[in-house]
Amino acid sequence: MKIKLTEEEMYQFPWIDDYIDYQYSLKICETVEELEESLDRAINEIEVIYYSNAIKFLQEEDQSLGKSLDIAIEFGYTIETINSELLATLLLQHKLLEELYDFVELIEEKLKY
Repeated sequence: MKIKLTEEEMYQFPWIDDYIDYQYSLKICETVEELEESLDRAINEIEVIYYSNAIKFLQEEDQSLGKSLDIAIEFGYTIETINSELLATLLLQHKLLEELYDFVELIEEKLKY
């Protein structure tokens, strides 16, 4: 796909902009479906590693741990199987997936023109 996104357009997608190499996916993918699958795979491969990184991320994004614990429970994790890295990873992936739909929609709109 030969699509260029402006800084203003990417401002809507801070998580994707910071954590995903979306420009690479735009280069290699030929269809919107391929792009969505590529970005979805990239999101699911992301991990927050190291305790200190996980704690910092959780302090900034979910101090009460309410959201990250809800996500963990939704995926079937129990209190015995969770740790800070897992909670941070699940929360980051959730934030990225929330942006993915609107990002793909923007690409579809740009392809129309």
